[in-house]
Amino acid sequence: MTQNRTRYLCLLLCLLVGLCQNSFAQTLTLQASPPPLTCVLDTTTCEGQVSFPIQLTATCDPAALQFTFNFDAFSDAVIDEQIPQEFALTGTYPDYTFLWSFPIGAHQLHVEVSDGCTSTSANIAFELVDCAIAFPEIHNGLAVELFTEGESTISNQVYGDTLLATHFVKTPYADCSNLRYSIHNRAEAANPDQAFLVLDCSYTGTSILKFFVWDDADNPYAVQPDGSLGGANYDSSEVYVLIVDEHYCPDYPINTVLLSGMVTKLDGTPIPDVSISLSGAIDDQVYTNVIGGYNFEFVPNNAATTLTPLLDRNHKNGVNTLDLLILLRHILGVAPIEDPYQLIAADVDRSGDISVSDIIELRRLILSIDTELRGNTSWRFLDANYTFSNPTNPWEDNFPELITYTPTVDSFSFEGNFIGIKIGDVNNDAIIE
Repeated sequence: MTQNRTRYLCLLLCLLVGLCQNSFAQTLTLQASPPPLTCVLDTTTCEGQVSFPIQLTATCDPAALQFTFNFDAFSDAVIDEQIPQEFALTGTYPDYTFLWSFPIGAHQLHVEVSDGCTSTSANIAFELVDCAIAFPEIHNGLAVELFTEGESTISNQVYGDTLLATHFVKTPYADCSNLRYSIHNRAEAANPDQAFLVLDCSYTGTSILKFFVWDDADNPYAVQPDGSLGGANYDSSEVYVLIVDEHYCPDYPINTVLLSGMVTKLDGTPIPDVSISLSGAIDDQVYTNVIGGYNFEFVPNNAATTLTPLLDRNHKNGVNTLDLLILLRHILGVAPIEDPYQLIAADVDRSGDISVSDIIELRRLILSIDTELRGNTSWRFLDANYTFSNPTNPWEDNFPELITYTPTVDSFSFEGNFIGIKIGDVNNDAIIE
């Protein structure tokens, strides 16, 4: 208190005798360097953190420094918020750091600083840009009946020859700007304005397409599909369409059927490179593509036909000590496994129950004593349409690991989908290669 009183008396004396300009001149300078652009990656809040250094030079008492931060949203000359110094500013004289969250847009921050003797201010311009896009939950594939009119009641089935990109959207997610969707053949260049495809008999069996989602942001960092820099944010995924009534197309062999389907994990993740063996009317073999799809065209429609999947490599994929812990807690009754697919994954020795033997087999695999499971395949597959009568004991029934197609007079197509289970990967974290 005595020091402050002495200083103020000195200042008053200077003013009275006209000596302040030479003896007690006070200077305060402020330097701030905000980033020119800040990327916002949060598509939910649509806000991003802006951080920049503030440097001060003052000849008065640094301990008396006070900051005022007035936020002018969208630079419209209206103060929208006063940002508290105690939450936004860190550091000590003369170096400070400002950090605060702001919405997407071009803004200004009015900074005022006082040191008890004098004050200074600065207008700091900065901008946040939308650099992310919310990809929707989609159907990996759609069954299309070209020659049927009306509206389908099945979520992944489309009637008619016009395939909309929005047909693939199962659940859209909120984004920071407006979204639109496009659909393309694999050979076509991406075009945000191409909202549909017209299908015809050239799309036989299963066709791989490209699904895109675009926003209307102007992101200067976004590399566009043509290689140019700047424009909309976008994301894409390969999808497929399955033409299920191509028997109406010219030159389609009569008395044949199209057998096709998808192989995925329980969460819908496609599993590529699964061998699908066909036996019965004819013997054949194909492998699932990158989106887990397969098809057999022109299968004679005169005998029962069986589809059998197989993937038996990389047994250690997704297997770790966490799976051992889950098995142990299940056996001890601490945390029983109740999901039937997890139970099958935990049945490492394929004995039809969970026991210490499964822990021993899994431990041998983790320690590389064995490179493969001694009594099981790396993956097992179940008919996706199968319902367990007792989910807590999936071995109570003989669950189907193959699908049989039985021909009928009016059958032209059949869809057989499988759910893949990685053995030993009880917590379902295997990486799909």
